[in-house]
Amino acid sequence: MADRESRPHLGMVTFALFLAAVGPPDDIGHSVQSGARGAGRATARQTHEADVTAERDRRRVEGLRSALPIEAHTAFDQVVDEYNDRLIRFAYGLLKSSDVAHDIVQDVFLRVWERRTTLRPEESFRGYLFTSVRRAALNFLKHRAVESRYASAVIHEAASPETAIEDDSEVDDIAEAVRAALASLSERRRTALHLRYEEQLPFTVIAKVMGLSDDAAQHLVRRALKELRESLGV
Repeated sequence: MADRESRPHLGMVTFALFLAAVGPPDDIGHSVQSGARGAGRATARQTHEADVTAERDRRRVEGLRSALPIEAHTAFDQVVDEYNDRLIRFAYGLLKSSDVAHDIVQDVFLRVWERRTTLRPEESFRGYLFTSVRRAALNFLKHRAVESRYASAVIHEAASPETAIEDDSEVDDIAEAVRAALASLSERRRTALHLRYEEQLPFTVIAKVMGLSDDAAQHLVRRALKELRESLGV
């Protein structure tokens, strides 16, 4: 059985996190080879379009902040019409999942509506939307990676010729089951696993956080993993 570092599934998760952490490239135009005049016209056009978009977004933010429900709802509908498909494509590029991309974008729009009175017209609303989607996508990938680390830890601790996992897709299935099993743990054991596998802290730090000796911290994590394995039947 492969160890945690060599499992292809975890490697792909890490690679996805790396790619997602890198922002989309700046739009530098497509007319560089057309000469300085062509580049200048393209830059001027892009600047004008950006100004128009910024002004339109500013008016929409003011509409969202309006105390009149009809104005707020109208502005919100305009924002959704303008950005929904673009944000979904952006999220999909990070997540490679259409369903998750749709869910994340809908959550972002919901937060926009709930926090509409705190929006600032002078700030880039388009930047706010894309930043919010990117942050939500990164958080989703982080949580998926955490679930995979839990699952990999369970598999690693339970490794034996009889329990060896040949199909890497089984890690995903275990990760789903681990989420449910974690809820059944005591707060103390959940905390120990969180510190170890989500925060990736060494046992010496976990011991200090939880007021334990180093040996007791290791023992607590082992007991928590053992309980997870028993719950999962592995």
